[in-house]
Amino acid sequence: MKKAKSQAVACSLDPNKNGLHHHHNQDDNDVVFDPSSMALDDDSKSDDARVPTAANLSRKKATPPQPAKKLVIKLVKAKPTLPTNFEEYTWAKLKSAINAIFLKQPDSCDLEKLYQLFRKHLSLASEVEHKTVTGLLRMIESERLGEAVDRTLLNHLLKMFTALGIYSESFEKPFLDCTSEFYAAEGMKYMQQSDVPYYLKHVEMRLHEEHERCSLYLDALTRKPLIAAAERQLLERHIPAILDKGFMMLMDGHRIEDIQRMYSLFSRVNALESLRQTLSSYIRRTGQGIVMDEEKDKDMVPSLLEFKASLDSIWEESFSKNEAFCNTIKDVFEHLINLRQNRPAELIAKFLDEKLRAGNKGTSEEELEGTLDKVLVLFRFIQGKDVFEAFYKKDLAKRLLLGKSASIDAEKPMISKFSIFFFCIK
Repeated sequence: MKKAKSQAVACSLDPNKNGLHHHHNQDDNDVVFDPSSMALDDDSKSDDARVPTAANLSRKKATPPQPAKKLVIKLVKAKPTLPTNFEEYTWAKLKSAINAIFLKQPDSCDLEKLYQLFRKHLSLASEVEHKTVTGLLRMIESERLGEAVDRTLLNHLLKMFTALGIYSESFEKPFLDCTSEFYAAEGMKYMQQSDVPYYLKHVEMRLHEEHERCSLYLDALTRKPLIAAAERQLLERHIPAILDKGFMMLMDGHRIEDIQRMYSLFSRVNALESLRQTLSSYIRRTGQGIVMDEEKDKDMVPSLLEFKASLDSIWEESFSKNEAFCNTIKDVFEHLINLRQNRPAELIAKFLDEKLRAGNKGTSEEELEGTLDKVLVLFRFIQGKDVFEAFYKKDLAKRLLLGKSASIDAEKPMISKFSIFFFCIK
């Protein structure tokens, strides 16, 4: 029988994956490739799998490749042109939309289209952008010169620049350059034509105006570089001229408010060290005129007391009790009081003797005590304190023995203070 004849035992390696079947008979082992066994359909497992291999291969012949189609690009002979009324139509549309926005009325133009149209014909049109920026700068300069301008319009235009992303590069940079040029010219002009108090008031006013300008229509990030530009041109460049021209006049006139304004403005540009050094020079120059004039020895102590009181008042009210300025006043006064070695010590002792004598009974005890406390401040600066002590004891003995003391109650606290001080230094 055929079944007995074939007696084939199939040993499949993986019929579902590779289609290889091994048939064993009495003579040899044959390996047959059966493409039909790789079919994914369930029918591949049926008896049709035994269809002859040649028939299967004929059905699986590959289709020959077809030639690729050529892509042909044809150029249009006539160049594309815009409609004749394109520009008029575009600007009319923009004008209509802008009027509707300002009047808060509806408009048929789509906002996204309006934005794209506006950006295309303004921010990307260098000529239009340049004219717009130039107009803005002229308006701001006119305002600085005292003319009235439409601040609302400035505010809307600059907000538009911010929304378009061109504020920093297109407006802020040229604006800061114009600001520097404007205040550079104005600073030179005002320094030549006005005195220092007026100039300082003008600078203070200008800085206030720039702060206000930032609040009204400029971007918030413009504030810092704008104020810095104004301070640099109006203050920093003129520090030496301001000090040379006006500091002595302000100090001699005891112009508390103007000196305070100078201190405040100088602190903005880190110029307080220049102010402190100028103060030191002023004290030395003025103090030497008091101490070194031998013809006015009689008035030395009262003049020094008045000068010291004036400096203390300015230090408290104008220099905001700055510790560095306080130390400068003390150091320079100590230098001045000892320029003539022992003479100031002698004159201070005589001044106390005059105040404590009976001839000064018209002076109230409070006034006398205040004067004596001020003299004690000068006494601390004296290096020849032993000279002072000798003159003071001699004069005190005369007042007590001759009964010429104005007030025993005033003598006691002075003796107590000097005793404590001399005990401490010994």
